[in-house]
Formats: sequence, structure tokens, C-alpha cells
Amino acid sequence: TSDEASPVVAPLMTTTYYVEVSDGNIILSDDILITVLPVPQLNLGEDFAICSGNEALLDAGAGFEFYLWSNGQTTQTITVSNPGLYWAVVMNEFDCYTTDSIFLTVNNLPAVNLGPDNAFCEGSQVMLSAGTGFTSYLWNNGETSYYINVTDPGQYWVEVTDDNGCSNTDTVMLAMLPKPLVDLGSD
Repeated sequence: TSDEASPVVAPLMTTTYYVEVSDGNIILSDDILITVLPVPQLNLGEDFAICSGNEALLDAGAGFEFYLWSNGQTTQTITVSNPGLYWAVVMNEFDCYTTDSIFLTVNNLPAVNLGPDNAFCEGSQVMLSAGTGFTSYLWNNGETSYYINVTDPGQYWVEVTDDNGCSNTDTVMLAMLPKPLVDLGSD
């Protein structure tokens, strides 16, 4: 009848269950120990971003009997470089499993352009500009502004970093043209 106790239980901890049934004349009883096995703890961490061209190491943690990643790999760690959602399923020694996921964003590198290789006249100077709007600048001569003035020939490079912490470089070669010789001759 609907007044009877339900024969289904869902234990949250290891417990001994005792049951007694009767048909009015005969009483039967039994007990059973139900052991609740631990679910593995998996935490891939918070969603994060990397810079284009870099790789990220995703680690499901040690000590599991089985690993399965969204890309089909079955190792504790995977190396990724493409944006997207990655998930892992792990199983412990009790054949209990759990899953977790993480989203990877890939930020583009900042665009920096010092222009084409060029030449300038002896005795003059050239201004090289990496452009404004970057978080930091580092030139091969140690300068940290968005531009430098150049009076010597050679190779110059700049590394810029943006708000995402991504860096990129550009290089330019400058040659020096000698001053023209003017000789009007004797008076």
C-alpha cells in the first residue's frame, strides 16, 4: 500500500541499513552495510588566457586510475594552444568518476611596425616610433618610451606589451648615407 516504507534508499555516507518485513505471522530481518565510496576531486582551475603562439599546460592532478580529455588524450596533463572549452574525466580506484572543464582564451599579439629598412643622411637623425597605446616599451638601447631618436646606423628593435600581458617585437635596419662632397674648385 502507499503507507508502506519505500524499499529504496540513497545514502550519503557509509551506513548499515536494517530491514524487517512481516506477513503478520512471520517476521524476517536482515541488515546490509552500504559503503559510500569517495568521488574523485578534480579542479582544472579558473578559465584563463594565453598569448598567441604560447601553450598552456592543463593538469588534472595525480593519483587517478584513468584520465580522458576532450581531445582524446588519456594522460594526467595535456598541452594546448587553441582557444576553446577543454574538459577532463577522471576515475579513482573505486571506479568512481567526475569531470571538470576550463575555457581557454588566446589573445592576439600586439601589432607593432617600425616600417621598412631605411637609410638616412649622415649628420641627421631619424625618429623610430612603435606607436602609442601599449602598456610598456623596451628598445634594444634600453629606452622605454614609445619612440627613440637615432643618429647611428644599425639594427634597432622594440618589444611592446599590451594590456593582456602579450608582447611582440619588430626590427628595422637603418643605413647611413654619407654627406655629399662638394668641391667648387679654386678661386
